Amino acid sequence: MKTRIGSGWASFVAMVMAFSAAAQVTPEDGDWSAQTVSILNTPQAQLMVRVGDIDNLGFGWPEGFDPFSGETTPAHTYPWEVDPLETAGTDRIMVVTSYEGNPPAGQDGYTSFTQRPDNAVRPIVLTYTLGGVSLQNAALQIFLDDFQAPVWQANYQVTVNGQRVAGLEALINQLSQTGPVGRLVTFELPSQFYAAVASGRLEFEFDDRTTGAGDGYAIDFIKLLVNRTGALSTGTITGVVTAAGTGQPIANAVVTSFDRQATTDAAGNYTLTNVPAGLAYVTASAAGYESASRFAEIIVGQTTPDVDFVLAVDTTFRLNIYVAVELEFFARQGENYVLQYSADLTTWHNDEQITGSNQWVSRLRSTRPATQRYWRAERL
Repeated sequence: MKTRIGSGWASFVAMVMAFSAAAQVTPEDGDWSAQTVSILNTPQAQLMVRVGDIDNLGFGWPEGFDPFSGETTPAHTYPWEVDPLETAGTDRIMVVTSYEGNPPAGQDGYTSFTQRPDNAVRPIVLTYTLGGVSLQNAALQIFLDDFQAPVWQANYQVTVNGQRVAGLEALINQLSQTGPVGRLVTFELPSQFYAAVASGRLEFEFDDRTTGAGDGYAIDFIKLLVNRTGALSTGTITGVVTAAGTGQPIANAVVTSFDRQATTDAAGNYTLTNVPAGLAYVTASAAGYESASRFAEIIVGQTTPDVDFVLAVDTTFRLNIYVAVELEFFARQGENYVLQYSADLTTWHNDEQITGSNQWVSRLRSTRPATQRYWRAERL
């Protein structure tokens, strides 16, 4: 257990007495006290790799608390002395690199009670071998503590082997873990990171190099799951997708989180089941609308309601050529468009002229006769 300093010692001792001190070993994570673990064929994945012990930054877990449930920990004290045996970048306070003493919106306790170079950002590295595993998918589970980007006006960049992870950045930049408190994030790695996963070495960095924000944070562990088996603890998300401005429900919108997907009904409602517990990144998209994203708090065995989306109309003009069935495009107010047809995609002939009124325009055109086989919409 780490040594704590400062006036919060008495409350810390009382809190520790309430925590379970029992060592844990589980089939999906191995020995929780180990700094690095790599296991083939766990109940959750063909390969599990973890860096950092599972111990709530050394504070221990409250009795009965499951760090993989998606629930938030009780608040804990700060700061603490770093255990030299901990894996680099885990179980330590780190303050963003851009902080130089003049934060734009004040600073948190982690920043106030620590100093350079001890609180400098350090990368966290996973090294492993795939052991004959043929990579099909990859996901991360990360236990984050005291990220407060909206409060202190930070703007985090998250990189894996130097490549930015946009979805994870968006999630972290919405976190307000005042307390400080910790919570699990479960994130599906996009396919562009598969080459990095296959390399057997992943270097993670969480930093803000631009804003000067007074935001400190900590990470308990990072867990990599390669080729999941579907045995993760999960919950359910429900919500409605509507159109901006009109509030009308959008049918057949697609809502996704992790590797789960649902489609809205005629009233715009959706139910997304079996979403891995933790903070989840959720997106919604529909034809003719701009996509939107947000994060949701998923608790194992529970339903998270009201994860709603309001989608703006996508007004981007697209020049499409159809082997004609239906032409559809957004016609801006006052702009003129013409439908054109062609027999050979070379010579085009005007058909119908349309004046835009900020509405979607749909026109059905026959594929016959041959002289009118191809159709397109052209902005004048």
